[in-house]
Amino acid sequence: IGPLSSLRVVFGDSINDTERVIDWDSYEIHPGYSDGVFRDDIGLVKLSEPVDDIDPMVVNDEEVDDGWIDTQLTFVGFGVTNENGSDAGTKRTTDLAIVDFDDQFIFTLENGTDTCYGDSGGPGYEVTPEGLEVAGIVSYGEGPCAGGGRTGNTNAAVFIDWISEFVTPITEPPTPDLGGAGLGLGVARDLSDSPFTNDRAGTGAQLGCSTTPGAPTGWLMLVALVIMRTGSRRDS
Repeated sequence: IGPLSSLRVVFGDSINDTERVIDWDSYEIHPGYSDGVFRDDIGLVKLSEPVDDIDPMVVNDEEVDDGWIDTQLTFVGFGVTNENGSDAGTKRTTDLAIVDFDDQFIFTLENGTDTCYGDSGGPGYEVTPEGLEVAGIVSYGEGPCAGGGRTGNTNAAVFIDWISEFVTPITEPPTPDLGGAGLGLGVARDLSDSPFTNDRAGTGAQLGCSTTPGAPTGWLMLVALVIMRTGSRRDS
């Protein structure tokens, strides 16, 4: 656990883009989260100013059941491209199939690409006839990146009620323009009186593997889902 003083919200294809950087204002960690325990792995960050020219993403609120097995999710992240990589910072994507789920997580399996260190907190988009919806959020991995283990992705739908305590998530189309949207929940009411915390939180979202360059989507928007911890892969 560490301070959020170094957190930057950058809009672009690289964390080195400095043309548009926005500070954070406050945050909220799920009360059930505990560092090192793979439960309730979700948090909210409120930006210091509104972003009115980029539409927030739709968040899936449909229950994940057996009908989701083999569904491909498109993951977007800024992490490294291999277990010992040092090339984090560029936005990349990969498509991974859902192989299982439980009461909090959607599990995907690598297929030659994977999510890896630096990708935690990134979205896993479901492609629907109406557009993209955030279904999962990269949380942790089992074993090395692209090493045959599963990735556990926080199931956004499970936490809709908790998210709604602070911000009204957009759960219905229209979806945003794919040229600039990203992991965002949208603000449908004033958050000035919300019980966000302005002190300290964990950071260093890691875990996941990157993939092919040229992601079609952006990332952190008005209020974003992020993993508020220092992540690490674990053995199966």
